[in-house]
Amino acid sequence: MKKKNRLRYGVCGVIMLCMIVFSWYRIESINRKFPQTKHIYVKEGEPFCAEEFMELTTKSYQWMDKKQLKKQFGEEMSLNDKYDYRGLIIEITLKNKSRHRREFELYNLYLETDTHYYNGLDMEMFMVGGNQTVVTLGGGESKKICLAYSMSSVSFSKKEWSQLEKNNFYLVNERYPQKVYWEV
Repeated sequence: MKKKNRLRYGVCGVIMLCMIVFSWYRIESINRKFPQTKHIYVKEGEPFCAEEFMELTTKSYQWMDKKQLKKQFGEEMSLNDKYDYRGLIIEITLKNKSRHRREFELYNLYLETDTHYYNGLDMEMFMVGGNQTVVTLGGGESKKICLAYSMSSVSFSKKEWSQLEKNNFYLVNERYPQKVYWEV
């Protein structure tokens, strides 16, 4: 009986080892086929193509605490009284570099820090004032847009929360094959 159990465990162990080796081989072969992501950092105020013929420039930003958020967006925002909140309003300029009408989807722009925290547009804040998530620009046209992001203290340690505004923040549009960081 003990020999049968040893044989079963041995066969299972060999099968699992083969599966692990095969999985590792597949992961390595895929990683060799596709190059590493290219990271591009764009300084605040400098334009860079977010998509083909669509240029994005970060202009300015404004931090808001919970009190300011309630004052400006109070009715539209669902803030939990248990946590502290901060908002980051980022002014950008989008410019259509082509001769044809083009669309740009703003909800693809997310906020990321150098500490690897990221967050998408806060739609409750962004939609105040009738903003649209898809911007359509005619040939050569440009438009200033204010993007709204919110952060909750629940996502950070107390130390990180107290120093949140000292972090480097970036707008990011794509992750692969190149990841573009627009400095805020």
